[in-house]
Amino acid sequence: MKLSFTKMQAIGNDFIIINQIETSYNLSAKVIQK
Repeated sequence: MKLSFTKMQAIGNDFIIINQIETSYNLSAKVIQK
């Protein structure tokens, strides 16, 4: 149980980082379009 929980935490952290990168990329793309 603890092992799978740690794996889920790692996957969640990766997802959050990817999400932040995509968000900042989308924001800069919108700024460039203006």
